[in-house]
Amino acid sequence: MINIFSNQESSLSTLLLQTFYSVVIILGLMFLIGKYVLNRFLSLVVWADTEEIFIAAVLLFVVGASFLAHMLGFSYSLGAFLAGMMMSESQYKHQIEADLVPFRDLLLGLFFITVGMQIDLSLIIENYAMILLSLALMMAFKTLVVFAILFFSVGGRVALKTGLALCQGGEFSLAILALASSSSLISPTVAQILIVTVVISMVMTPFLLKKFEKNC
Repeated sequence: MINIFSNQESSLSTLLLQTFYSVVIILGLMFLIGKYVLNRFLSLVVWADTEEIFIAAVLLFVVGASFLAHMLGFSYSLGAFLAGMMMSESQYKHQIEADLVPFRDLLLGLFFITVGMQIDLSLIIENYAMILLSLALMMAFKTLVVFAILFFSVGGRVALKTGLALCQGGEFSLAILALASSSSLISPTVAQILIVTVVISMVMTPFLLKKFEKNC
């Protein structure tokens, strides 16, 4: 598996070249499978007229794409992401989305439970000032950037509302922080501060939008 953060003796140029080849291979395979195989495969599954078989086929495709990405040196998440992109272009995308809703809700809840279990309350108390400062800077910066981009095209009110809707840190940032912490790229204390900052921003965003709707 390719890992540019490991201590192996390969040069950076060699690792980048290997990564480039792997990217070309996985994107090429995914394109061919998505264009010429996926719809035909799902048509055969739908012909069986069994919901369980359809769900199993979709999950098998996602697991297979994840395993392929892992074999080429990438994360399982990337493979699942590419599989989702391909299925979103298939003619059965609405049926897939409807059938996978229970799995989405279950795994999303499990994800946030896992994040919550990682939070150290004593560390929050010790670093509350840094957390509040980071929270204010992140939300203000993201709001201003989105507002500046959209102001001249959609107007001030819509631009501000969009900026408030996007000012929080997303779920993907939590995954990145967990990966960075496990790879020792950032200290556990910094990871905790950033995770708490992202979580608080996600909690605050709906209240900010509701307050904005009442006042405007």
